[in-house]
Amino acid sequence: MKVTAGVILIIAAIVNIFASLGYLAGGTVATSMSSGVTSAAAAEKAPNVNKAASEVASGLAKSGGIALLVGIVILIAAGLMIAGAVMCFMDKNAGIILAAAILAIVAELLGMYMTNFGVMNLPGLVAGVLAYLASSSIKNSEAAPA
Repeated sequence: MKVTAGVILIIAAIVNIFASLGYLAGGTVATSMSSGVTSAAAAEKAPNVNKAASEVASGLAKSGGIALLVGIVILIAAGLMIAGAVMCFMDKNAGIILAAAILAIVAELLGMYMTNFGVMNLPGLVAGVLAYLASSSIKNSEAAPA
């Protein structure tokens, strides 16, 4: 089960790396568009246009910032998931595997919050559950006298 957890953690980490790159790119585009909308509104002389553009720019900046933050968190989670997979293969350090399990589930919940539930969320959720079981198995084997 530990090897299975490690393999699925690596698969989920690869999926999350690509997802985080998408969130980072989307957040960057949204925040840069907000500055473009602001500068375009400044060129207009009508006060109604400036007010509406300011609201649009504020919404773009907020959503872009959230997407950037989620992308960074998912990228960090993917790195820890790879470390957790290595620890599953080595059959030691249950703490890192537990942290990887928790972050795998958190990363998938963040992804579901940003979009919605999809098939690509399943590897992370399954990896989180299996990694949790593997960490408790390793913790029990470390606690048992040799």
